[in-house]
Amino acid sequence: MTTPRSLRGTSRTCAPPAEPPAPGAGGGGGADRAAGVPETRVPETGGPGPVAVDRRELRACLGSFLTGVTVVTFRRGTQVHGITVNSFTSVSLDPPLVLVGLDRGSRAAALLDSCPYAINVLTEGQRGVALHFAGRPMTEPVRWAAPGPDEVPLLADTVGHLVCRPWRRYDGGDHELLVGSVVGFQVTGGPPLAFFRGGFPRLAADSRTEPWSGSLDDPANAQRHQSAHPMTTEGRT
Repeated sequence: MTTPRSLRGTSRTCAPPAEPPAPGAGGGGGADRAAGVPETRVPETGGPGPVAVDRRELRACLGSFLTGVTVVTFRRGTQVHGITVNSFTSVSLDPPLVLVGLDRGSRAAALLDSCPYAINVLTEGQRGVALHFAGRPMTEPVRWAAPGPDEVPLLADTVGHLVCRPWRRYDGGDHELLVGSVVGFQVTGGPPLAFFRGGFPRLAADSRTEPWSGSLDDPANAQRHQSAHPMTTEGRT
């Protein structure tokens, strides 16, 4: 299956989930803008002079950073919208804040001004859903779950989700950085969908293996390391 080099799309109107919510029809998204010619960025304050950046090469470099894949879903009136986003990060625990980056030219960026929304973390089996909301519609209907707080539409079968209300919005060049206040969340579990260099690599089959890989920072090995250290057992060298 051919996959796009970027999963950043523009949203397209979706059919709202049936009432009560059940597997039903959904909508898609739009493809990311094509890479352009090198552009020159001038620092706003001091520093070195203008730096020419080749957008295509920069995108390839940034694509070497492994990310998860999310779909941001929200409702405007009777219409449900969704957009695939891999530019997602946690920001703060107190208050609970998360951030997504939206293409400034996308419909989602224009519509997500004051309405609540959900960030759905996709599972490895939801590659079709990721492509669907990035502009390549699936043939089968999108599966929806019961709506979350504020009647925010939620995708079914995900690793989990966060329901947010708009908190701050920042200029991010050709993207807008939307910081949301988390008002609800749920973790269902399962292997997450990963995105790397334009494709969907598979993670280790057993996600329960030790994540620390024998590191000295492994909490499970702390006691063993302490008992082997003379300063911790004897209080002297």
